[in-house]
Amino acid sequence: MTKRTVFLFLGAFLFLAIAAGFLLIFKQGEEKQDFDKVKSDPVEKVRKQRTIEEVETDEQIPEISFKKTDGSLVASFQLEIAATPAEHQKGLMNRQSLPADQGMLFVYQQPQPLSFWMKNTLIPLDMIFISSDKKVVSISHDAQPCSETPCLSYKSKRPAQYVLEINGGLCQEKGIKEGIEVDFNLP
Repeated sequence: MTKRTVFLFLGAFLFLAIAAGFLLIFKQGEEKQDFDKVKSDPVEKVRKQRTIEEVETDEQIPEISFKKTDGSLVASFQLEIAATPAEHQKGLMNRQSLPADQGMLFVYQQPQPLSFWMKNTLIPLDMIFISSDKKVVSISHDAQPCSETPCLSYKSKRPAQYVLEINGGLCQEKGIKEGIEVDFNLP
């Protein structure tokens, strides 16, 4: 091996080592940005949420509670979280059943007029539209499954940041009404 070959080899090795160092520094900066984003964005906070069945027994399952103005409990449900556009689109589609004490909370980045439909949803649902200050702004009662388009749209009466879907008829059974206070903490 000639001196020139040795220098080329060492130069290439040194170049690769420096490039790897820069990539490592860049990747650490990216992870910090992701962490900062998760701290401030309600959707990012729950992006990796799993279904209730996937949560291990030692983990806390998110819950939502509905309370009267005097603070007394009206109803509570264990939550699955839908925070991404793909999770919003899928929702509770193709589910054969939903336990009576469970629901799916759809989380949006900001309050907005929201509209849902029941395409490929197999069970009737109550849709509870919730404002950013955690009050029920409207309810679509007992929305029926739809297998063919066009399907009915169920819209919030006012801007909402969250929507809870539970089994159809539970709002009436439990006394969940417009204006009632909602309490939940996102993981």
